[in-house]
Amino acid sequence: GYYDSANTAIIDQHLAWMEYAHQELAISSWWGQGDDTDLNLTPILARTGATNSPLKWSIYYEPEGQGDPTTAQIVADLTYLQPRFNYNQWLRVNGKPVVFVYADALDGAGMASRWAAAKAQFPNVYIVLKVYAGYASDPNQPDSWHQYGPAVASSVHLPHSYVVSPGFWHAAEPSPRLARDLPRFENDLAAAVASNANW
Repeated sequence: GYYDSANTAIIDQHLAWMEYAHQELAISSWWGQGDDTDLNLTPILARTGATNSPLKWSIYYEPEGQGDPTTAQIVADLTYLQPRFNYNQWLRVNGKPVVFVYADALDGAGMASRWAAAKAQFPNVYIVLKVYAGYASDPNQPDSWHQYGPAVASSVHLPHSYVVSPGFWHAAEPSPRLARDLPRFENDLAAAVASNANW
């Protein structure tokens, strides 16, 4: 049901559940400066530290999935996020704070180009873009790639990512896009672990 992401008790309960599940990373949806997802991020990071949770955090940069933010906007957002990157609870790769970037169906080389230009001003940030057709040969390579596809049982993009989904049923639709199947999910998880993918 609905819950308040700024509620300390809710944050602590979710942290406890994620620790119980042995999660190492959580990715928080981030819709831009001043949005509720932005305002709740610092309390979530603070509670993670206060509870001594080993969990690390990153964000999913959602504005890219809703349009084409300019390089200037990306740079402004990364500048704005710098204080959050300083939290010990922020995920780092080789000492660099990690940012995952969503993409829409029309994103491609233009997205990679804009993020490469922003990355030139922020070489200390580790950027993980969402894959698209032709991503592997794009001259503007980010630090890594990932896929977001919960309606697909598995999606493999080695060495970058190996994504599996337990199932997906959109609340507004009469039937699941991907039915839950525990044996299939267990097999997919085993394959993902064996792949040694980065994500």
